[in-house]
Amino acid sequence: MKQLDVAFDGEPVFASKHRPCEIYQDVVIPSGEKPAFIFFEYYYVASVAISFQEKPDTEKFHLACKPITLMQDPHSEADAYGTRIIDATTLTAAFKNTPTVHRLRLHLFQPSPMWASFKLTRVELFTPDVFHVAETHAARVSTTSAHAMHDAMACVAASAQTIRALADARR
Repeated sequence: MKQLDVAFDGEPVFASKHRPCEIYQDVVIPSGEKPAFIFFEYYYVASVAISFQEKPDTEKFHLACKPITLMQDPHSEADAYGTRIIDATTLTAAFKNTPTVHRLRLHLFQPSPMWASFKLTRVELFTPDVFHVAETHAARVSTTSAHAMHDAMACVAASAQTIRALADARR
């Protein structure tokens, strides 16, 4: 598994000077490699949705996932900041079936007027190598398909733990 080189400046883009409006942060992937895991730190973001752009020369974005709740209560500070790892296998078929991803657009939502500032403070992407390892491992296991699936999922879970440890070590 390797971390992808990305361009992320950490500042959200507001479509208007007045809220409510579209607010997003872009992550550019110069290599075009599709990430297997999306890791981010959030600050007062109630929910996030993700869209993606396949090629750099197009303006079209495709939905990768509908809004994911980050704050249970957008008016409370209880879970206003934290981290999240999104496994690409949980994203839309359009994302799974595309061969390349040039840009991720993370759409930020915060319905509470209490928080003047909200954003993603860090975004890291990791390659799908772990899934190839899990699929290869599952194919090589000569026992029942249930055991093969269990072993493959254990491999994916171990990789997710590795990502969390890498993220914690960078703090």
